[in-house]
Amino acid sequence: MFKIKASGKIDNLKDEYSDFSLILDKIYASYESGKNVLEDISFKAKKGDILGIIGGSGAGKSTILRAMTGQLDRKILHKGNVITAGIDVLKNNKELINKIGYVPQLEYLSLYFEFNAIDNCIFFGKNYQLDKNTIRENAKEILEVLGFDDELMHKPVKSYLVERKKS
Repeated sequence: MFKIKASGKIDNLKDEYSDFSLILDKIYASYESGKNVLEDISFKAKKGDILGIIGGSGAGKSTILRAMTGQLDRKILHKGNVITAGIDVLKNNKELINKIGYVPQLEYLSLYFEFNAIDNCIFFGKNYQLDKNTIRENAKEILEVLGFDDELMHKPVKSYLVERKKS
């Protein structure tokens, strides 16, 4: 889930892109097997939009997130355009990496599973010199949209991930 905050302009941006902070336009991605993991994926989001990416195991959710955050090169993301926060991801991913964070669900990072959801947001946000209170307010707002009540926001992440994996 993303709350779109950044809105920038890049030179020579197509007119149909100009009002959006996040654009995936007809992207295709494949790994070593050569089989497309993403095929003709397109969507746009404006500043302030909240975006959820839902799908089964292997559906390409993580690949979409990696594309949006500049973590895929042209060998993998071989067709289409990705523009995030006004940055053409495929041409300038180093600039983007300094502006956006993505924390995948990795079980071997057990420290983060001991934190609650809000503390996770604060921990990673502080790496970008963001104000702790601002992070807390934004995290709480987004977690409420996701259906977290106050009790769940303050439970260790591992307590509800384990429950989810059992179902």
